[in-house]
Amino acid sequence: SQREGSIAASILLQSSPSHHGQVMKLNIPLVYSFSPTCVQRALRFTPAFLGLKPSWKKRYLIQIGKYLYRFSSQDGNGDGATTT
Repeated sequence: SQREGSIAASILLQSSPSHHGQVMKLNIPLVYSFSPTCVQRALRFTPAFLGLKPSWKKRYLIQIGKYLYRFSSQDGNGDGATTT
């Protein structure tokens, strides 16, 4: 179910957005950013589920006017928009 006050991606796509599509977002954990290079190299070999190394995450963006809506997938089911 959607959060109260959220907008579904399908509704936004019907309103002729200026741009829409999938992008990749680089997620760099705080621990990784503040670690020295030798520790960063070691963290690259840790399992991904620990969340200690950089990872790419798919996002779906829809731009309508000056607003940018972010979804975790294109269908946006149960995933309300985050407005930027």
